[in-house]
Amino acid sequence: MMRRPVFALLFVLCGAGSAWATMPATYASFIEVTIDGEPGGQPGAYVVKERIENGTGVTALYLGPGNYFLENPVVIDRSGSVYIHGAGRGDNTKLYAKNPGVPLFQIEAAEVVNFANLSLWATQDWTPCPWPAVEGDPPCSPKDLEKPAVLMNNTSPTTLQIQLADVYSGYLDIKGPGNVRLESTGFRTNGLMRAAVLVDHPDAEFISIGGGYMAGTERTADPALLTDYDTVTPVEPNDPNRELDFYHVWARQGRAQIYTASNGHGLGRADFRFDSESALGPHVVAHLYSEWGVPENNDYPPTIAYVPPRAAPVDVVLKANKM
Repeated sequence: MMRRPVFALLFVLCGAGSAWATMPATYASFIEVTIDGEPGGQPGAYVVKERIENGTGVTALYLGPGNYFLENPVVIDRSGSVYIHGAGRGDNTKLYAKNPGVPLFQIEAAEVVNFANLSLWATQDWTPCPWPAVEGDPPCSPKDLEKPAVLMNNTSPTTLQIQLADVYSGYLDIKGPGNVRLESTGFRTNGLMRAAVLVDHPDAEFISIGGGYMAGTERTADPALLTDYDTVTPVEPNDPNRELDFYHVWARQGRAQIYTASNGHGLGRADFRFDSESALGPHVVAHLYSEWGVPENNDYPPTIAYVPPRAAPVDVVLKANKM
């Protein structure tokens, strides 16, 4: 039997209501999965996908150490809940996308989806390629751009929780309604996408507590190859490819709240961008520590929050932040 950490009830302190009603009380209620899978059966990566996609009610998996190469997308589409926990933080349990052209996880329907103590890799090919190219360097271009680690494609409200995790070269794409909560989770996008988190549904409420965001020490993709999410603001004559539109969190719709984050290496005009007013309440950035970008790659004035020109006001609360 795998050695399992004591189940941390700090999660309960950070949430309430029906989102926690289905959560197993201890790890004794989780199904243990090893990298080798079932004795005489399928490997662990196969078991993970099969249990999640074909399970009903509540599925709780405890994944042992190792690298799990998943046949993605792993689609979550059920009326119950899914809990996927790894064997402690520090890249002990890594989940890789075998098919980088589609999301690692795709949520169509669920009550609760909970990831904890995992490293999520939306692509296996994220080798940085400096942009613009340095004279004399061999030709280099990143193969995998804008890969979602988790896509929320749900139409009914879903609660997504990501705790004590790390997301590498992938982003969180929130296109469905519900509550999204990150706790002590870090993102490293390596300049391969416009934002680590894209909030893009009017009934989505995103909250990030602890952890942090790092865009990389240099731009590694030509901005002209990346999706232009800004369909409202006119293109600036001096920025035709929107080279300044890189953010850690970009809230196009819905509400975003970021607390006690530690950010580094911003590649655009601000750490966070808020495009619209939210009926759920004001956007919030509080107790943030930002190291901003390195001068040779971003000489834009250090900025925490950016609100593009809009006819309607957008409420943003900034409190006790440091740059």
